[in-house]
Amino acid sequence: ERDDPWAEQQALEQLVALGYIEPPTGDARQQVERAVREANFHLARVYLSTRREELALPLLEQLYADFPQEARYGLRLVQCYQTLGHAVDALELLRAIRGRASRPSPVMDLLEGQLLLDQNQPEAAAALLCQAEQAADQPPGVFQHLGEAYLRLRRWSDAETAFTRALTHDPDNATAYHGLG
Repeated sequence: ERDDPWAEQQALEQLVALGYIEPPTGDARQQVERAVREANFHLARVYLSTRREELALPLLEQLYADFPQEARYGLRLVQCYQTLGHAVDALELLRAIRGRASRPSPVMDLLEGQLLLDQNQPEAAAALLCQAEQAADQPPGVFQHLGEAYLRLRRWSDAETAFTRALTHDPDNATAYHGLG
């Protein structure tokens, strides 16, 4: 039988409340809280990777509500919203995260570009995707999404160039081949 660390934490808190034991020191308590927080975050990631976004959503919303300064919680929540079709919520949250960021992020440019494509705003998406393309640390998939934006803008040669560049990074990228077609 496996121990449940959350149940053990609740039992410990109950013993403290009844006065049977002294409360743990700040360091021990913080370590337990951090462990629980990380376990919830990784559980949410598992749910996302196994297409159970509806189970990840409440975990990510709680994590982000409790720790809005942790961009990784917010970005996973954006991903969850996007997958569930809540594009407006995803875009609003991403822009809030971007507003607090200390420096521009090509990953956030890519993500916002994807969200704008989802909302049929290819011109705004292309501008952000071009920013991501110019970054030294280009996020994977930027050329594929840029090609999609160019297709929607009927900029055929730019789309061909973007999809061809996507294939140089990933020769098995079916979406890039589809875009070229």
